Amino acid sequence: MAGKKEGSAPVNRNTRSRAALIRAAQDLLAEGEFNFSVAAITKAAEVVPQTLYNHFETKEALLTEAKAAAMAEFEKYMFEREKDVEDPLEKFVLNLRLFGRAPDTHPHFAAIITNSPLWVLMGKTGYSPVFGVHGNELKKAGLIKVEDLEIALIATASSLEHIVVLRANNPSIPEKRVDDFVYQCLLIFGITPSKAKKLVNLPLPIWC
Repeated sequence: MAGKKEGSAPVNRNTRSRAALIRAAQDLLAEGEFNFSVAAITKAAEVVPQTLYNHFETKEALLTEAKAAAMAEFEKYMFEREKDVEDPLEKFVLNLRLFGRAPDTHPHFAAIITNSPLWVLMGKTGYSPVFGVHGNELKKAGLIKVEDLEIALIATASSLEHIVVLRANNPSIPEKRVDDFVYQCLLIFGITPSKAKKLVNLPLPIWC
């Protein structure tokens, strides 16, 4: 019988504790709680208070990581739905359209977006790292023409988070408004109105 690797249990325990803290923070954010105490979040994660500081410098750092982890998980969903799309610009637009539909497909994630304070939402750059990579790739390929890419990325991320908040709080707002927002964002990237209109009217994957 194979022996246990020395130190494997503490590593697994640490991994589980970190994951539990992140999940607890996500749940509290989704419930509209972000001004909670360390005791409250560690109780929800079923760990002792000191455990938080074993993984994060501050409670605020945990909140930022919790939002980033939720975003990364949602991006996996988007990437799965874009896998049959070959055109990089169409992929980019599809991701924007899917993000705005988060209240329909991923209400827990939408609630995190809706209830997170601005400093948690914006993170270090104001947009997700993957979004920045895509933007740079499109600019290098000449598919978007924008003088200041960073401003365009921040403006687009802010706009899409805003439509998620609006639709999460008011389910009567139709999906079409998402595409209206995306259309306006595409103009920021130097895409012509006719091209932008065509892109936001492309069929969405039937499994959305």
